[in-house]
Amino acid sequence: MLRLILAFGALIFPIGAVAQDVAPVITPGQVAEGQYYRSRMGTQAKAKSGATRARPPVTRARQQQICASRALFREKMGASDPQVLKLDSLCAKAGF
Repeated sequence: MLRLILAFGALIFPIGAVAQDVAPVITPGQVAEGQYYRSRMGTQAKAKSGATRARPPVTRARQQQICASRALFREKMGASDPQVLKLDSLCAKAGF
């Protein structure tokens, strides 16, 4: 019985030692460096596409157009939606 256990143990040990050599060795520093460069590339891609530019200011004509379409927002989102209520108050404050 002891011979069987030792033989089985001798088979398992080399398999584990060989399996460690199969996978590539990547250090935590290399992982962090890869994440950093991936993040930088994403930021540069956004900057080139113009996604980070600020929105132009809303003109008086655009405000009037948005306030004129409040009924559509109420129908779509509901009259008690916080965003619709805020739009109502902003339009009242602007005089529309």
